[in-house]
Amino acid sequence: MKKILSFLFLGMLISTTAFSQMNTGSYFLSGSIPLNLQLYSGNDLDDSNYKESGQVIGFSPKGGYFLKNRVAIGGIVDYSVNRLVEEYTSFDEKTTYNTSQLLLGPLGRFYFEYGTFMPFAEAFLGIGRSNSKYTEEITDGTFSSETKHSVFKTAVGGGANYFLNDAIAMEALLQFFWEKQKPTEGTGSGHTSTGIMLQVGVSIYFGSI
Repeated sequence: MKKILSFLFLGMLISTTAFSQMNTGSYFLSGSIPLNLQLYSGNDLDDSNYKESGQVIGFSPKGGYFLKNRVAIGGIVDYSVNRLVEEYTSFDEKTTYNTSQLLLGPLGRFYFEYGTFMPFAEAFLGIGRSNSKYTEEITDGTFSSETKHSVFKTAVGGGANYFLNDAIAMEALLQFFWEKQKPTEGTGSGHTSTGIMLQVGVSIYFGSI
């Protein structure tokens, strides 16, 4: 009986420690990787001379402070790099597109309940800029141009943490986003885009510093 009570007490202590990491004055840090991490190549079915290859890499570190139990505000850094190469072997022509984007902004989170599996809602606003460079290599020489855009992005969605121990959790987050870009330098036009984004990562929760 004493052993059973001891195990119950230990379990309650561990649970209380985990829950306290989401109480007023606590903090969290999260490192997420958007699932648009890609390395790809392709060929045109109708034109054997055309080939393409590319890479898309992104990450979104974030952190927050719990204003009250289960309610946190913080900030996010959203960074991505996109490279696309198009080649026409018969014309000895190669075109490269390189785009990098950096956004900074606030975020808010609300956790619905305590437990090993903890669902939450999240929203953020991001403001920043993107830089796109276009390079064309042909027999007559190399031509390039560069365009810079201001970027506004907002996203809302839901996710969950699965706690591996009292402070470390695996995290998954699905969000709907809307993004607007306007050129600030170089040629180009503004545009908007919408979509969904799935992120996975690791979160760390700790008490007051």
